[in-house]
Amino acid sequence: MEEVFDIVWNKASMYDSNSENPFVWLISISRNKAVDYLRRERDPENTDPYSDDYENYFILPRISNQIDPLNLEIALSLNKNIEESLVTLTNAQQYVIYLAFYEGLSQSEISKRLNIPISTVKSKVKQALVALKENLVQGG
Repeated sequence: MEEVFDIVWNKASMYDSNSENPFVWLISISRNKAVDYLRRERDPENTDPYSDDYENYFILPRISNQIDPLNLEIALSLNKNIEESLVTLTNAQQYVIYLAFYEGLSQSEISKRLNIPISTVKSKVKQALVALKENLVQGG
C-alpha cells in the first residue's frame, strides 16, 4: 500500500481530472501493483520495477474517457451482484477467472499451468467474461 501511495504522490501530474475518476485511477494503480507483485514473486529476474518507464507502462492505468466514472458507493453496491454472478459460472470458467484476475497470471502462464493450448485459455476467458456480463445484466 505504501508503494501505491508513493506512485500516486510521484505521478499525480499524470492524473487527468477531466477524464478520469480518482477512485478508478487509485483502484487501478492498486490492482496493477498487486498483479505486478505476484508476477515478480514468480519471476524475480523481471525488469526494474522502480524505473519510470516500467512504472508508467505497467502500473499507471490508461483509462479511456469513454468509460463511465464509477464512484465508491456504486462499486460497493455491485459487489454482491458480482459475487452472485461468479457463482453461476462453470467451475472451469471460475478457475480461469481466478487465475487471471486474482492470481494475476497471464494467458500464457495459465496455458502452462493447465497444460492446455493458449487458444483454449483465450476462449475460456472470453466465454467466462461473456457469461459474467450476461449474468450481471440479468441480475441488475
